[in-house]
Amino acid sequence: DIPVAVDTIVDAFQVANDPLERYFHSTPDRNDSNLKQASIRLSLALEFAKAIHDQTLWTINGGESIMISALDLKPKKPVDKLIDVVFPFVSEPLLLRSKQQKKRVKEFRQKMKKSIDGSIGDRIDTMLAVSSLVTAPAHQGHGYATRLVQMVTAEADKRGWATWLGSSNVAVNTEFYNSLGFFTVDRIFLGDSDRTWKEPPVPADLMVREPKATSLAEKAGLA
Repeated sequence: DIPVAVDTIVDAFQVANDPLERYFHSTPDRNDSNLKQASIRLSLALEFAKAIHDQTLWTINGGESIMISALDLKPKKPVDKLIDVVFPFVSEPLLLRSKQQKKRVKEFRQKMKKSIDGSIGDRIDTMLAVSSLVTAPAHQGHGYATRLVQMVTAEADKRGWATWLGSSNVAVNTEFYNSLGFFTVDRIFLGDSDRTWKEPPVPADLMVREPKATSLAEKAGLA
């Protein structure tokens, strides 16, 4: 599924013109070479390979729609912990980010961490998460993304857990996530203090879906 999944995420961000991805990429010192594009695809392939190893990558039709979510919180083996430590040192350099791009990615990570700490806190340890939810443009409109998210929220409901996610394309995605029970608990803005960014600040939402009550039969897996 990996080659198709890579095509899916690259094509989807290009077609949607995702504001966050544009913020990360559109710097005065950016590198738009073919080597840079190839390095991005390789980094994504490694990320998906790791997610397969972690059993957190879910796909429909061999990668036409993808999502990363850990539904099985099994204890990690020493080799898994080693991979977690080593992986960023392998994957990050492949992205060939410029100095300004690294600065913007760091800004996002710091602001989102602060948002999560302030709005979710320790509760995050008993929540499921949805990330990297993307459907290829040619296969959108079939309910694939909805089905993937519902797989996570159904499991969360059985456990009595909430689910959280970060939404970058706020104008496009909010209505979709609202329809699945996710609502914004905090919003961060990127680029408000970046003199090289000439567009309005880019919003990104932290969204949470509270668990729905389930019957005893459903909790027992009998329904």
